[in-house]
Amino acid sequence: MDLLQLSLFFNGLLVLGLHLGRRRWLMTLQPLLCLLLLPHYPGWGLTLLLGISTLQRHSPRARKWLVWGSQGPPPAPHPVQELSLARKWKEVTDAYELLEGEQPVWMHLLACRAYARQARFPEALQSLRKTSLAPPQMPPHYACMTMALTGSSPHLEAWLPRLPSWPEHTRLHARALCQGRAGQMEAAEKLWAETLKLAPEDFSIQEDLQQLPAHIDAETVRQLHDHFKKLDHNSQMASARLGPQSMALILLTCLSYLFQPPHLKDSLYLAQNTLPQGLITSLFVHYNLTHLCLNMLALAGLSPLVELLYPKKFLLLYFLSGIVAGLAQLFVTPQAHVVGASGAIMALLGARLALLLRYPNHHQLLLLLLIFGVQVVVDQEFPQLGGVAHVWGACSGFLFVLATRPKDLSPQTPGL
Repeated sequence: MDLLQLSLFFNGLLVLGLHLGRRRWLMTLQPLLCLLLLPHYPGWGLTLLLGISTLQRHSPRARKWLVWGSQGPPPAPHPVQELSLARKWKEVTDAYELLEGEQPVWMHLLACRAYARQARFPEALQSLRKTSLAPPQMPPHYACMTMALTGSSPHLEAWLPRLPSWPEHTRLHARALCQGRAGQMEAAEKLWAETLKLAPEDFSIQEDLQQLPAHIDAETVRQLHDHFKKLDHNSQMASARLGPQSMALILLTCLSYLFQPPHLKDSLYLAQNTLPQGLITSLFVHYNLTHLCLNMLALAGLSPLVELLYPKKFLLLYFLSGIVAGLAQLFVTPQAHVVGASGAIMALLGARLALLLRYPNHHQLLLLLLIFGVQVVVDQEFPQLGGVAHVWGACSGFLFVLATRPKDLSPQTPGL
């Protein structure tokens, strides 16, 4: 059993131990089946593991069957959450102020909205700042409704585009609430009348009609908006998913593997056979199924955040770094078969490391440095893996991000 099979075997045992420790009995069948296949068919074992993981993540029906019996009963709702569902905002804030110790992020967001309902915006800002301890997967409607309660139309209009799924009557309701808080009661009444025409029968705005305009400090409103922008930015980065460009690369690479010749020495797509276009075509050629699966797994894991922040330059980064990595490997070993996308994929790891300079995250930094260190050690043990291409690919991705500016994900406030 070589180093690759041993590493996959160890990871399978680790996943199995985690499921056993949490008493997820049915989920233990997945790593068990993969462990049985890994010693003799590592490529198929890894493919099976990837397929099950993808189904669990993207298919609710598959997740229902694959995770059946592994989840306990749903947690009981928190008392503060029950009060908020009953729209008892004063009781929500009273209960929140009595809580001790570190609270979950959703609790601070809920308290922020409850304070805003009572026009207590300094307290709302204070509770919102506590969420910076652990950036949440923040629903944008928290920010949208809080900005509506401040009476600031420009800030509200900055957040509404982040909620494309909101029905029209909900948008009108938020605008009406904003106008009412700003003291523009005539405009608010007109918007509420339009809201009631479109809203379902059980839609009620009686509580909002009773809201009185309040004098709100503009600096507090600005700080609330800026902090929501920061949380939303962190939330989008934390929840980045596989993008269309990455999915297209994975699909094309897998299709190329199906039609490549059985012996690589006969391939017309090797870098050293057809320069310069071979530096690009070689990114779609792989030695075997295990080589393909490992590269596609790394591409799927490293690409979401990079593609999110560089939607228009992602393919340029991928192919440019792949060319640099291939040239570096050919310069050191001219007779070697330069194949595989690992050089371009290592560029994504280098890009992630460079992004951490702008958006610090100690846990991600340690994880990425560990991955890079393991890759360097493995390349030293197995020179045929192309360690030169890996290092130059990572360096090119790192420099590319330092030399360019990532996309701004935060809502832009018009007119301010």
